[in-house]
Amino acid sequence: MGSEPEEKKVEMKKELNVVELTCMGVGGIVGAGIFVISGQAAATYAGPAIVLSFALAGACCVVYALCFAELAAMVPISGSAYTYTRVAFGRFPGFLIGWALIVEYLFAAAAVAVGWSGYVGSLFKSVGLPIPSVIGLAPFEFGENHGLRATGDVINLPAVLLVVAATIVVGVGAKTSSLATTIAVGIKMTVIVVFVVAGAFFVKPENWDPFIPESEEFGHYGWSGVIRASSIIFFGKLRSHLRLLCDDRC
Repeated sequence: MGSEPEEKKVEMKKELNVVELTCMGVGGIVGAGIFVISGQAAATYAGPAIVLSFALAGACCVVYALCFAELAAMVPISGSAYTYTRVAFGRFPGFLIGWALIVEYLFAAAAVAVGWSGYVGSLFKSVGLPIPSVIGLAPFEFGENHGLRATGDVINLPAVLLVVAATIVVGVGAKTSSLATTIAVGIKMTVIVVFVVAGAFFVKPENWDPFIPESEEFGHYGWSGVIRASSIIFFGKLRSHLRLLCDDRC
């Protein structure tokens, strides 16, 4: 009787180093979570207590990172949650988690693209070249009661162009993608440092009162708003395990 054929192991080309992998992880964290989502969370849910939301989200990220560190040490191959689930529970659960990760990246990429589009629109508007809303905003949006409604616009063209450009960069190769990520991380960290240093001269402590605004309804200000804001901020950090998909490249 013939034995079952063994699965052929395919090794990825070693193109990345530790610094480049680290930049991939940082690039997945420093982005929408700081530049876009934090402002929305502060204005809508937490108020000045957004610092508590960041602290809570940071504590969750520490536990999240420790769990992945332990799993990566136990199963030292790339694949992130997909690999760990497949090893622990089998192929079908791994298959489900793999597709869940794809959906996660889909929503994360959409959030980043829309946030980036907003900044591009503001930039063009500041120089006197506003982008028409018909090609600068999405055709649908969520209303006050989370209902989907038409906006009358056609396409968010800046967001689409960003996704296309990122897809081309990723398709060229891991090394090119890593270089682009490293450059982007350098730019983002520089922007954050400049913002903090320059913004320190415009701090008005009187705006911190009340530190935790009185809750208008559940999830809007108060402690429920702080927790809701922390969950939104944590969403912006979930792509930190992206580097675990690239371990075989190092």
